[in-house]
Amino acid sequence: MGFPNFSFSYLIFFMLKLFLVRHGQTFWNVEKRIQGQAESDLTDEGIRQAQLLGMRLRGEVFDHIYVSPLRRTMQTLNAMAVSSSVPVTQDERLMEICMGDWQGKLVEDLKRDYPEEIESFWHTPHKFYRESCETYQEVYNRGVSFVRSLMSKHKSGVVLVITHGAFLKILYTYFRYMQLYDVPLVDHPFSTALSVVEWNGGLWNMLSWNDTIHLEAQF
Repeated sequence: MGFPNFSFSYLIFFMLKLFLVRHGQTFWNVEKRIQGQAESDLTDEGIRQAQLLGMRLRGEVFDHIYVSPLRRTMQTLNAMAVSSSVPVTQDERLMEICMGDWQGKLVEDLKRDYPEEIESFWHTPHKFYRESCETYQEVYNRGVSFVRSLMSKHKSGVVLVITHGAFLKILYTYFRYMQLYDVPLVDHPFSTALSVVEWNGGLWNMLSWNDTIHLEAQF
């Protein structure tokens, strides 16, 4: 006879959906400086981007919000104006890749002064190493640690995660069952880009990636 209805209901009940968001535009984004874990505030445009995303998501009911403790992600969350009734947790595992002594430097200066290292960072990330910087593997490990702990706390529901561009690119390889050397193939998330992944009880499905339709829409 089988139990098709029960199995279907079980999968639906235990479905977990993650809304993954990159922070809004910062001053260092505009200046093309390496941010890493250094602080750079949102521009007026970055605040506007976050407000538009908040309006886009106003119909969503989130069970929990997780956010990187860096100022630019917290400012993004505040500008989105998500309901104050949703619990918020800051998690250091969501911070951007640490770029050590490169933080605050112009990308053009790094291309001039460290051509081989910056080339490796962009194009062969699985081989990139600089003593003061995190490796991609280290970022991947803390990203996976975050996702697994989140899954243990939230068996189902809808969760909002606000984090950073390079971090999201690296985490993309986990959700799509790829390797770290595939990171250069992943489109870098735009400011306030929305990506959605869903856990159906046995597999992660990428429903959208790098979606910025809210920046064009009229609400």
